[in-house]
Amino acid sequence: MYDPEKECKRVKKRINELRQIKGITKNTLAKKAGISNSTLSYLLGGKSTPYLYTLLQICNALEVSVSELMSDGPMEENQQETHNSPQIREQIQRDRLYNRICHLSDTKAEMLNKYIDFLEQYPE
Repeated sequence: MYDPEKECKRVKKRINELRQIKGITKNTLAKKAGISNSTLSYLLGGKSTPYLYTLLQICNALEVSVSELMSDGPMEENQQETHNSPQIREQIQRDRLYNRICHLSDTKAEMLNKYIDFLEQYPE
């Protein structure tokens, strides 16, 4: 049988692990999952237990299946190898950058656009 307290701790750990692998901040995860920052903080801090609906929203935001979320410990070896390929690392890096850019203020986004325009003037 399941020990609900133990399972909730394991899911909390897994959410954090997947979030870090994908380079997603807690705020970004909450936003993508459509839940409040406080709901996610309470869940990850062990102050509340997750509802199934919330877990499904988190799975969607992390782009993982429920079984992947519920799996034990680190990713399986073959999944880790996939994440070590240059193409996957590059995509993860792009996703992290995209997530950071999405949270810039309009003023900072405009500054970044100007900086990118400046950089594009010079060859590598």
